[in-house]
Amino acid sequence: MKSVWCLLILSLVLGNTMRAQTDTTLELKVFFLSDVRITPDESFKKSELDSARMAPYDLSDLGELLRSESELFIRDQGPGLLSTASFRGTGANHTKLYFNGVPINSGMNGVFDLSLFSGLLVDELEVHYGASSMIDGDGGLGGSLQLRQKATFQPRFYVTAMGQIGSFGAHNEALRVDWSNSSISSSTRILYQHADNDFPYIDPTPPEYEEHTREQASFNKGGFSQLLLFRTGKNSALKANFIYLSADRDLPGPAAKAHPKEKQDDRIALGTLEWSRISSKTSWYAIGGIKHQILLYENEGADVFSKSSENHANGQVRVNYYLGKALKMESSLITDYAEAFNTEYGEWKSQWKTQMIHRGTWAWANKKWMNSILIKSLVADDRIYPLLPSYATSYPLYKKWVKARLSASYHVAIPTLNDRFWG
Repeated sequence: MKSVWCLLILSLVLGNTMRAQTDTTLELKVFFLSDVRITPDESFKKSELDSARMAPYDLSDLGELLRSESELFIRDQGPGLLSTASFRGTGANHTKLYFNGVPINSGMNGVFDLSLFSGLLVDELEVHYGASSMIDGDGGLGGSLQLRQKATFQPRFYVTAMGQIGSFGAHNEALRVDWSNSSISSSTRILYQHADNDFPYIDPTPPEYEEHTREQASFNKGGFSQLLLFRTGKNSALKANFIYLSADRDLPGPAAKAHPKEKQDDRIALGTLEWSRISSKTSWYAIGGIKHQILLYENEGADVFSKSSENHANGQVRVNYYLGKALKMESSLITDYAEAFNTEYGEWKSQWKTQMIHRGTWAWANKKWMNSILIKSLVADDRIYPLLPSYATSYPLYKKWVKARLSASYHVAIPTLNDRFWG
């Protein structure tokens, strides 16, 4: 009986509360746009991964994330080892990676190791296919990947701690701290990963078929990231990012054969700075970035020890604007400098590239038929490529489900420092 009375009283209270509701008007505060991406138009093919789709991969590397969430071909050598991405028909050195718009591929071999970058360090990821990557920079004949960290001026404070434990000595730990107010935003992220990878296996060589334990396959990886966003005006902001990545890895040999101890240690320090100003018809972006990378390789059996060092600097200015009411324009000036040194060759080598890019986009047929033309000029040291065009068009055939798209481009890939100087 008591439970019945309680239920009756509760229903009466809720009923009175519901009848007492009245329409209200909430006056929201004015907000200003401060972090806008430069993305390809609908006429180019692209795909996007936001933070919601990427959240399950915070403690995984980018190779695992892209294998599950994209159409790219991912090639890896095993847990914690080299992992690369490629588009159909092209190699890994034809896939360009950008962090906040700054290229991060190696200047020596043109490849970036996806296993070094954790999903925790990325909030948004865009895949630009083929010609859609031409607006990003040079060299992405297959396509490009845009990695970004986001920030907001909404007041908040979050602390997130994560951990994983697995077989064969695997464990991952991560910490993320985000706080912001109306003028400053900060995001700090720390990650550590380890695995012994000492799994048992059966030697397939007859006649013994003995059981062994995998050796020389352990790794330690760490990552640190700091993002700061400052409001510098009513419609402008300054964003600074710093990332440090490290990996100490044993390189395993064939499972059924004795193998001398091999090791590879990687260190990457990356800093980017971006100023943006956005108005109703014009958007300005000034972006700069520097990267320092070290790779140490040791083979005890062959008595080999080598050290490779790279320095990379990038600066760019991008402007989005309108010519009239129908033609949307984007103009970019990009300059890029890379230098590298290897102890086996004993001298520094460098490369300098500058690009001027203009792209116009317009729509026909009641704004359904999208068209885009891109013109690029590229200077690489003493080589000049005055005209590198791209064209893309798209039209919806059935609502938003079926779309016809065509894109074509003429572009060049500048040889890497290894190709030019060290073979």
